Amino acid sequence: MARRALEVEAWRGLSAIRHGFYGRLGGRSRGAFAELDLSFEVGDAKECVEENWRIVREDLAPLEPVLPRQVHGFEVVEVEGPFSERPPCDALFTRRPGLALGVLTADCLPVLLVAPPSRAVAVVHAGWRGTAGDIVGRTVARMGVPPDSLFAALGPAIGGCCYEVGPEVVRALRSTYGTGVPGISRRAERTFVELRTVNRYALLRAGVRPDRIWEVGPCTRCASDLFFSHRGAGGAPTGRQLSFVAIAGRS
Repeated sequence: MARRALEVEAWRGLSAIRHGFYGRLGGRSRGAFAELDLSFEVGDAKECVEENWRIVREDLAPLEPVLPRQVHGFEVVEVEGPFSERPPCDALFTRRPGLALGVLTADCLPVLLVAPPSRAVAVVHAGWRGTAGDIVGRTVARMGVPPDSLFAALGPAIGGCCYEVGPEVVRALRSTYGTGVPGISRRAERTFVELRTVNRYALLRAGVRPDRIWEVGPCTRCASDLFFSHRGAGGAPTGRQLSFVAIAGRS
């Protein structure tokens, strides 16, 4: 169990699986990056990020964190071991124990996928571009397991209460999922998207059972005191938090 991370309570009986959704509390960064910023690419002091990773690695031990170089796309990569160089993609999956597959977010949606019978796990970074590219459905397909055996968790992300979008986002989502895609709403002549609702729809479309999909945590912008939020920072620099999933044991 990760001491600082939210978990799916219903998954605590899955003895072979470790997972969690970190927030921004409990680290060493200060100012706009306070506290547990884990990104070396947003302007935070390197020594602070290194100390934050030391804290998280201690939390995750003996797991080895493995992260992609996120590009807001919809490529999916299988992980056989720790990377010498992070691949440019936004989803990872593995059957190897001991690897904590992770993504960093600050409003985008982290999705965890677990197939207990097959001992396979995946992590997905789903911003609007990845969502429009059906990155969740692509990941389900690449895992090569029966979709109805999967458990899915949709983590803390900006909600439909706060995620105002332009017409290009709506067009992209409807091009992929059809005009009836849920999660798009209009208020006061403005358009909002609920990423968790759209990705839940994508999971159902991919064959995941509705009773095996969980939502964890609040809207990151509404709870920007607990989670990093790009929108909550008003365009100013902010940190990134980790979501991870792993098969317990050593590879």
